[in-house]
Amino acid sequence: MSDQVFTNGMYVKQAKPDFVVCKLGFKVDDFVQFLQSKKKENGYVDVDVLLKKGGNGEMYGVLNAWVPDSQRSDSLPTDIEDTSTPF
Repeated sequence: MSDQVFTNGMYVKQAKPDFVVCKLGFKVDDFVQFLQSKKKENGYVDVDVLLKKGGNGEMYGVLNAWVPDSQRSDSLPTDIEDTSTPF
């Protein structure tokens, strides 16, 4: 995916103990700026933690900007009446 937005100021490390999934590190000023710039109307920023390909368990964070079709600004208008017949 070439349109991925990588998290700025968030760093993911593989954890050694079995009960810790991963370690997250934050460079506070950078990460707060990233969060503020990507915050949705509901106040949330969704981030997916992905495994690097061939990265020996290494991980990274990517912005999850998915929006349901009903909330997308580029979705088709629903007030258009379709008068055509399918056949």
